[in-house]
Amino acid sequence: MSRLANQYAVIFILLSILMSLPVVADNTLSAKEKLLQRSNEINRLALEIEQEQKRYANREKHKYITGSVTKTRVDYGTYLQQWKDKVERIGALKFRSILSQIENIVSVTVDVSLIPDGTVRGIRIIESSGYQHIDNNVITVVKMAAPFHPFPDSIRKEADVLHIVRKFNFVPKTIDE
Repeated sequence: MSRLANQYAVIFILLSILMSLPVVADNTLSAKEKLLQRSNEINRLALEIEQEQKRYANREKHKYITGSVTKTRVDYGTYLQQWKDKVERIGALKFRSILSQIENIVSVTVDVSLIPDGTVRGIRIIESSGYQHIDNNVITVVKMAAPFHPFPDSIRKEADVLHIVRKFNFVPKTIDE
């Protein structure tokens, strides 16, 4: 039995109990008026439950993927590889001059959220490199690489928003290169 059916069953039982209660004389409200008030309250609560269930059913489905997903799901792995290739291709051009400015290996971890048509919905730095210009350039590169491929049907069925969590490592250029 579904959750909604269970809730309606509970409401029906409560209403049945209310209907079977003996009528007690009261000077302010008649028994019929009290029963009508109780019935209206039950109907109001049932409507609230139904609306809450609709909101819950219609919420966005978020899916988070990392490099490890390629081992378990080919569709996510393929999508992630295409995304990564595009970002790294743009990044290789953008970061060429920046790499000569850093002395140590640095990394940036980002959460890039995409909607089904491949548009970037948001970019969030999860772990900073410690260099504001590198963090900002990672965000710029992702924006430049957008839009990405639309989600394949298998991903579209599972996610309204796809979060790609990715760590980018930057190795400084040496004079010998």
